[in-house]
Amino acid sequence: MAERLRDARIAAMARDGAVTFVVSADGRSFGAGALAQSPAGVAVTASGGRDGRIAFFGDGTSTGGVVRVRAARRVIDVTVAPLSGSVRIAPS
Repeated sequence: MAERLRDARIAAMARDGAVTFVVSADGRSFGAGALAQSPAGVAVTASGGRDGRIAFFGDGTSTGGVVRVRAARRVIDVTVAPLSGSVRIAPS
């Protein structure tokens, strides 16, 4: 997940324009451009940003937000900082 978010940021900076990372409402697909499917037993949600969307801009900034990945009893938050667009992984 963190790698896909970082790739979206890099793509935005390379094209000097916005790239939006999306998590579907049902949590079964996510990504920027072509959406990937969540593996069976994995739930993905997004908060912050706009309606499950985190936008990255050409200057490296973003709308910010958190993508939460749940599998079995493990929960990991992938946080996107709004000012820097940096992506950080933290167990929840």
